[in-house]
This record gives sequence, C-alpha cells and structure tokens, in this order.
Amino acid sequence: MKKGIKTSGSFCSFEAGLLAGVVEKLSDRHCFAQEVGCALQSNEDHCKFMVVIQKD
Repeated sequence: MKKGIKTSGSFCSFEAGLLAGVVEKLSDRHCFAQEVGCALQSNEDHCKFMVVIQKD
C-alpha cells in the first residue's frame, strides 16, 4: 500500500501510531508500526514506516 500521511512538522512516533491504528481498524487484527526512515534524518520530505500484523 503506497499511501502518504502529510503533516506540518515531524511527529514520527505519532504518525506510526496513527498508521497502526488505521491498519488495525481496517484489518481487525492487532498490529504495530515501526519507523524505518525519518524525514529529519534523511532529508526526504516524508517518513517511512513498516507495519507488522500479529499472527494468530
């Protein structure tokens, strides 16, 4: 899924939690999101996250 979440500023941990919450709600499975690339550290215009869905 290549979708973006835009914010004014960098709130990587908040964005990761928001992304995990959306995926969890849509999939009805427990998951979490881990930041794998920060815009502030990489000079890119976006952060990158990995979503991990818990296996039953």
